[in-house]
Amino acid sequence: SRRYVSARLEALFFSEEEDALPDELITSVSRSLSFCGAEDLARAVPLSRVMRGCGRIFSRSADAMVTYNASTAVQRIRVFISHNWSVARIDKFLALSLKYNFSLAF
Repeated sequence: SRRYVSARLEALFFSEEEDALPDELITSVSRSLSFCGAEDLARAVPLSRVMRGCGRIFSRSADAMVTYNASTAVQRIRVFISHNWSVARIDKFLALSLKYNFSLAF
């Protein structure tokens, strides 16, 4: 919701002493994050598919079509995972394993 996005943006960009974000900026960023007017662009790859084959999807930087075909249209994206192609695939896999499976394992 707009209120949640507003609170998160203010927490990210401002310290307690600074002024709040202008409403126009919040509205603009909220639209950008929600794919407003471009809903057909909202696509995501499920974590189970990202983790398949020890993160095999991270080894294919040259084949963007494979990554696109692994994605599906979604209403919302709960988690965005950004990565660097120069980091080893296994390092990414281990980091995601710790982040999303640590509490399940212990």
